This record gives sequence, C-alpha cells and structure tokens, in this order.
Amino acid sequence: MSEHIAAEIRIGGKVPASLVPELCQSIAHEGVALDWGDGGFSPTTKEELLEAREDCGGALLLRLYDTEAPWGEFEQLEHFLREHGISYDRLSDPKYEYMAQLAIFRRGTDVLELPTDPQHRPTVLADQLEPVANSLSLLIRHMEGGDVQKALQAATQAQELLQKSLPPTVPPLPAFDIVEEPSEDAR
Repeated sequence: MSEHIAAEIRIGGKVPASLVPELCQSIAHEGVALDWGDGGFSPTTKEELLEAREDCGGALLLRLYDTEAPWGEFEQLEHFLREHGISYDRLSDPKYEYMAQLAIFRRGTDVLELPTDPQHRPTVLADQLEPVANSLSLLIRHMEGGDVQKALQAATQAQELLQKSLPPTVPPLPAFDIVEEPSEDAR
C-alpha cells in the first residue's frame, strides 16, 4: 500500500498538438486538481489545457495538485511527460519519515531529485558537507604553516567537493504552450 503525500506538478514547454488527447488522458488518470482541495481536473481539449495555465514567476505553466498523490508522485503523468520530452518540476511535501522533494525533468536529461525544506528550497545534507569542512581545515593548516602549494591543493579539493555537493544549475521551466506540428509538405 502506498503512502499518500501532497504534491504539485508544474509542466512547461511546447507540447505538440497531436499529444493533447494522450496528455489529457494522463492528467485525468491522476485525479489532479487546479488548486489544493479543488475538484478533479479532467481536460479534454487544447483550450482547456491552455485556459488552466497559471503565471508562475513570469512563465505560464500548467500547475496541477493532488493532496493524496501515491508516494507524492504522478506516476503515469510523469512517465508520459518524460517519454515525450516535456519539461516539469514536481514538488512533494514532507510526511512522516519522507523528506520534501523537488523532482526536475528537462528534455534530454534524467530526472533530478533533490531533497528540499518544507518550502521546497533545495537543501544540502550535512554529511555531504563534512568533506568540504575537512578540506577547509587542511587549507587553514597549510596556510598557517606557510605551504602555499599544499594550501592551493586543499582549496582546489574543497571547491571540487563543494561543487559535487551542490545541485546542478537547471534552466527554469519554459512557458507551457501547445504548438501545431508542421505538415509533411512543410518539412
């Protein structure tokens, strides 16, 4: 039996019009809403999808909610989006022993899953920063001892360890839109 966790998904990018029926089916299957606690959203047309967009920081995105998403995920919808290279961000709330999470998918990449605080800001776990702190301590010892070469090596190591601990930079979601594909004659 799955744990039910509140989650939202923000979908962006250009969706080919030919995928609208299948996208609508995937959305309806998930039993999502357009806001927390709203009734289900079961679009059937391009117009309904476009009308449901919401301004999220300057980009119109399709934003869907579920207060009872199994494991805080939209399994069928996310699979459909990845299969068709449609970008999304999924935010899953914390519950019991489960941390809040941000899942990011962009065309041409794997899903990036990041732990977050309850406001969905990505976090770095303390155990990931211990090696960085150790390298910085070593840097200070080498600086105090006057060994500039070893200090530089320790600084470089600290920087590399810190970079590995931080999440990669991901471009923001592009606006959600539905586009007509060029006909075979126009290609």
